[in-house]
Amino acid sequence: MPRYRLLSNNELKHFEKEFIEFLVVNGIQPDLWQRMKEENSNEVEKIVELFSEVIFENIARKTRYLAYINSSQLFVFNFEKDKGCLLIVETDSPPMPTCRSENEILQYIQNHEENLLITFQEKDYIESREEEVFRMMQSCMLINSNVYDTLFKIYNARSGT
Repeated sequence: MPRYRLLSNNELKHFEKEFIEFLVVNGIQPDLWQRMKEENSNEVEKIVELFSEVIFENIARKTRYLAYINSSQLFVFNFEKDKGCLLIVETDSPPMPTCRSENEILQYIQNHEENLLITFQEKDYIESREEEVFRMMQSCMLINSNVYDTLFKIYNARSGT
């Protein structure tokens, strides 16, 4: 059973160069691949599934920070090696920005810092780190460390740690 979903045709086109390299490394030359596509759709699906696993595993392994935002809350995840950390930001007024831009989120935090209630949680992974990251990626946006670091500094300053 696959750990991740299959890449879509559009996503496969995006990774065309990597897919060709994957086929070659696995001993599948262009003429054989063409023949497989015409004659053995089950085998083709298995190969695409394996390639999808490689791509998503690599993406999840490299992903460290994700964010999820709605009108009153911001969830910022930091996926460390052995545990996940979460900063939850809540506010009643003004609403969180609807845009998903990291810069807009940072601007909002800086402009409304005094209205933000920030809590911190951490937990061990239930699944593998990569599977949990992948699952969260389905509903979150990829960010860099700026939002997390900014919020963590505010949290630490307020909690005295």
